[in-house]
Amino acid sequence: MNLRLFLAIEIPEQLKHEIFEKFSKKISSNNAKIVPQKNIHFTLKFLGHLPEEKVQELVESLKEIEKFHEFKVKLEGIGSFGKNVLWIEGKDKKESGKIVEKINQLLSLEQEKAFSLHATIARMKKNGRKEIMELLQKFGKTKLNEKFLVEEIALMKSDLSKEKPEYAKIHSFKLSSSDTFSSNDSGSK
Repeated sequence: MNLRLFLAIEIPEQLKHEIFEKFSKKISSNNAKIVPQKNIHFTLKFLGHLPEEKVQELVESLKEIEKFHEFKVKLEGIGSFGKNVLWIEGKDKKESGKIVEKINQLLSLEQEKAFSLHATIARMKKNGRKEIMELLQKFGKTKLNEKFLVEEIALMKSDLSKEKPEYAKIHSFKLSSSDTFSSNDSGSK
């Protein structure tokens, strides 16, 4: 059986809830397909389909990303890709981009486009340029300003056979501990 795989940064549950409450629940367009709260994440790299028996080989190929240190991501505001995708921006000190470069190197993949750390919250079913512009205007000044510590990169599988995609973590790549993130810096703002 082939698995549909991607690498992601999981967002803590309380922050996914805040994203959903501040943004997703307030999108009332019939043209919008809202990403369920439980599925909100930052995709680092879509890997495509891979036979299940090759997953362990993939995991071994990617072990080197565990040499990267834990890092902070700050959730910011809302943005869009063209006329169809609405997302929440993530800011870091380029760590996520360096991890994506390493993934590409380890798997001999090319970088398709400039990497942008984002979590999709809605997709338009058909051309939604007008709706996207209205939503950007509606949410334009709404900021999250929440930070969280990224301690692992998750290898995820997605099952698209249901009405809404189902995601499941199949492996965690633990990042090296870092002394730069103190316990009193783990909260918001």
